[in-house]
Amino acid sequence: MHTQAEQTLSSSFWLFQAMGTLHRVLAALDLSVPRPLVATYAPPSSLRRWLPGTQAAVKDDPEAASIAQLLGDLIRRLEKQWLPASHLPQQLIHGDVRLSNVCQIPEGKIVYLDFGFLAYRPRIHDLAYSLAFMMYTLHRHLSPERFPWQHIPRLVEAYEFEAPSRLTEEERRALVAYTAAVPLYAAALDGFSLRPVGQLQGRLPFLRLSEWLLAHPEAILG
Repeated sequence: MHTQAEQTLSSSFWLFQAMGTLHRVLAALDLSVPRPLVATYAPPSSLRRWLPGTQAAVKDDPEAASIAQLLGDLIRRLEKQWLPASHLPQQLIHGDVRLSNVCQIPEGKIVYLDFGFLAYRPRIHDLAYSLAFMMYTLHRHLSPERFPWQHIPRLVEAYEFEAPSRLTEEERRALVAYTAAVPLYAAALDGFSLRPVGQLQGRLPFLRLSEWLLAHPEAILG
């Protein structure tokens, strides 16, 4: 029996510290793992490859087509800020660190669930993925500039307290682009869903987060 914490700023600090603990354990493992059938991670080159399919799927809906055009513009901006995985520390990462997958049992021990995205990737992706969904869940009805950005460095510190090592300068710079890439990944694949128009229309607030981040990298970098 395990319990899942509600998404709050306080629970996010606990989550990032738990992620650091998980990364410390995973970094010590020397395992060969199969490549996931699907992933939560994609570099700009993959996003560009998927974009035409999404654009074609929504071309007859003016609103969705406009969002797809925004998506293409954001992918081009992302490319200019992207730091390739080969330039960053890589290790086994979970790939889907959020409060539904990191829980507690009554004895207070942490339970990690759903390792279906386990892969060797830049560890910064786990932080970026968690940051993006935390921001969206906590402030989805507010404009991105109203998010309490001053807490991001403290979240990173909570991670580093338990992590195998502190983030490198390259990782800190990459955190902006990798966080912005999370909503773009989801939107770029919407054209392959059963309801591409509705999916992409509902993705707009998430894309606005990416748009703001790419225009204001100092929000995360401090």
